[in-house]
Amino acid sequence: MNLRIDRIKHLSVLICAARSFEEVSEYTDSFDAQDYSSKMFNMFSGDVCDVTLKCSLNLQEEILDRFGKKIPLTAVDLGHFETTVKTAVSDGLASWIMQYGADTEVLSLPRLRTMVSKKPPALHKYTPCRNNQPTVGTNCIRPQQTAPNQQTVVLSPV
Repeated sequence: MNLRIDRIKHLSVLICAARSFEEVSEYTDSFDAQDYSSKMFNMFSGDVCDVTLKCSLNLQEEILDRFGKKIPLTAVDLGHFETTVKTAVSDGLASWIMQYGADTEVLSLPRLRTMVSKKPPALHKYTPCRNNQPTVGTNCIRPQQTAPNQQTVVLSPV
């Protein structure tokens, strides 16, 4: 479980013995912030599992930055590598993978692959507008002029 300390309300200080660090954490000697942050995505917790990803070579630095320089990278072909990482399987991880589109593929952990595959259909509710009006049951993606020859896309809720 992850708790955001900036969201805690009505805090009470208890005077009682604290449980040992090993009892409430996977860490035994000390808390490893780098390891912890490499496993959690957008504060979503989940079961920590081995996940194998196939990635385009252009994502090598991004993957190393996210999971640490010590993860194994195995060449698959001239344009791809595979890596297996320990990470919390969550909706946050699925969304993180989605941002790379066709440049990543989940090879192992079938339930994560399913989570990722369900995300694109959920995006179909965002469709282009017809005459700047949303279609029924959708949100309108409408370009707005910001400067000559530039456009910004605005999502308008129905």
